[in-house]
Amino acid sequence: MQKTEERWHLAIAGTNEAIWDWDISTNQTFRSELWFTMLGYEPNEISNSDDEWSIRIHPDDYTRVMAAQEAYLLQQVSDYNVEYRLRCKNGSYRWFRSRAKAIWNQQGNPVRLVGSIADINDVSDALKYAFAGNQRGEIQVKFYQASESTLTLIIRDNGIGLPENFDSKKAKMLGITLVQGLVKQLRGKLEINSQQGTEFKIIFTNSRA
Repeated sequence: MQKTEERWHLAIAGTNEAIWDWDISTNQTFRSELWFTMLGYEPNEISNSDDEWSIRIHPDDYTRVMAAQEAYLLQQVSDYNVEYRLRCKNGSYRWFRSRAKAIWNQQGNPVRLVGSIADINDVSDALKYAFAGNQRGEIQVKFYQASESTLTLIIRDNGIGLPENFDSKKAKMLGITLVQGLVKQLRGKLEINSQQGTEFKIIFTNSRA
């Protein structure tokens, strides 16, 4: 048992995802320290009741999340992988992705659900801002040689565009950070157009020219 506990703690320490373990019969849930940190809490500020998780789910996500959990525990689907928002201590909501595996007894009843939760807020912010209200949209990538010595990479979506006061140099969203890193790596020039959706145009020199 002690070796099992040691392996468990090593697994927790070696991942950027928080670990949780729900004992369904008692409705008590073990949560790793990172779980509390992600939501801005100290471990002693939240009880071990599993309800501490469910009461923090965003109202718009609650029904969908609980339905996904029930379907998995009833073995109607083979996978539990769901994205949703949780309310943090400061009252704000962040996006998370939760994955889990259940343990069933001989009668086929679920007794434990063990999983992880990852903060995906930066990725979700970029997509959910571009396509607000779950509207459908497209993301296009185009790469071409503009001249003998110049190459152009265009990444474009048909979403709602960026705010009028948007400053790419101060933005911390993952998508913007990746674009800025690519521009730096290619030693290129970045142009942003947000009149119809958002367009990132990276112009850089063809080193083979």
